[in-house]
Amino acid sequence: MRSLLFVFLLLISCHLFGQDTLKTNKGDLVVKVIEVGLDEIKYHVWNLDQSPVIVIEKRDVKEIVFSNGQRMIIEPDPMRIENIHHAAMDKNSVLKIEFLGPLNNDLTIGYERVIRPGLNLEGKIGIIGIGVDENNENASGAFLKFGPKLWSGKDYYVRGMRMSHPLRGTYIRPEFIFSRFDIDRTIYSFLNPDPITKRYSYTNFALNICFGKQVLFSNVISIDWYLGVGYGLQLSDATEADTVYLGWEDASFIPYAYSHLFMGRNFPMTLSGGLTVGVLLK
Repeated sequence: MRSLLFVFLLLISCHLFGQDTLKTNKGDLVVKVIEVGLDEIKYHVWNLDQSPVIVIEKRDVKEIVFSNGQRMIIEPDPMRIENIHHAAMDKNSVLKIEFLGPLNNDLTIGYERVIRPGLNLEGKIGIIGIGVDENNENASGAFLKFGPKLWSGKDYYVRGMRMSHPLRGTYIRPEFIFSRFDIDRTIYSFLNPDPITKRYSYTNFALNICFGKQVLFSNVISIDWYLGVGYGLQLSDATEADTVYLGWEDASFIPYAYSHLFMGRNFPMTLSGGLTVGVLLK
């Protein structure tokens, strides 16, 4: 019995002694390593007769424990493009600001988050009255923009091709806009030659389709530029009797709505555009 027990333990130890272990990012694999290359590792499935040769990328393996007990730590090269890309993939959101907003008397802050590859959600909130007030309108108010960001793909695909980053590339963004603000406007009348300054309220609704491109620098900074076109509606508390001297323009209409340009009630087209600078977040 002692002899049989000894032989049994010897067979078990030999069996365990011949297996290697790959410690991967998704768990441990019991294998028989065939080759360790520059970019990949080849192995057989352990204890499986006629196992095919299986290849795993070296960057997905953290450590190899060989059957003799020796260990090989896989150190990723920090300067390789794929490793830089792999390290940056956990940054799936960006906090951004409209770079030229203060020149137009508003401060706009945006936030974009990845929902899944090819689909992001983006929202912006703007505070009107912070910045350069060239016309002394004493504007005050706010606006809101939000919508999905749909990234464009390729007309063809190459085997092994991967998206560089879900926050980089060209896109189309359907966008809903709401704005509400008060401004001072100077009114002229034949009945009173002296100009009269009145304060009016404007409420705007718009649905735009924006086309743009976002680029990343060092996977830390984002630059996004875009142009949009769509339809809009503007409401005001001004009456038809309130007219502006230049061209007898109706005071109930103002083309610049801070969040976009509005062409008028007879031609309710909207235009928008901007340049944002952001910081990537986890």
